[in-house]
Amino acid sequence: PRGQSERGRKKKSGRMALSVSGLLSSDQYEHRTCGMHRDLLGQVRLAMQALPDPSIAVQLCEKLLELLPGDAAVLLSPAMGKPFAEAVRGEPEVVVWLLPDPTDVDSKQTTFVKADKEDVEETFSAMYKLTFPEASEGKVA
Repeated sequence: PRGQSERGRKKKSGRMALSVSGLLSSDQYEHRTCGMHRDLLGQVRLAMQALPDPSIAVQLCEKLLELLPGDAAVLLSPAMGKPFAEAVRGEPEVVVWLLPDPTDVDSKQTTFVKADKEDVEETFSAMYKLTFPEASEGKVA
């Protein structure tokens, strides 16, 4: 599938695919939305410019996944439709959805945390406006 690494396909077997609409309507997840940190937004813009080649978007999702605790996922996705790219580890308790928009102020990061997770509020605080560690280098990989 478009925008999904080989590793992502293997890890998804046996469970439903993540979707923004499914996450938003789920009683299993709480969610909070904030603007994207400008460094992360710069990386998202680079990934979007490279489409329809999803490789940079997949790399971005995989790099962000490394920053997340435990079983987690990262989606780079429009509000409706299939994700541009994603990275998934295990059965996600934390999901970060990056919603790109032509205007910076309307580009959003929504974090979903399983409602039964012990440290829900601490997780939301830690995920607020994620920064991208290699942003100063101007590239994803």
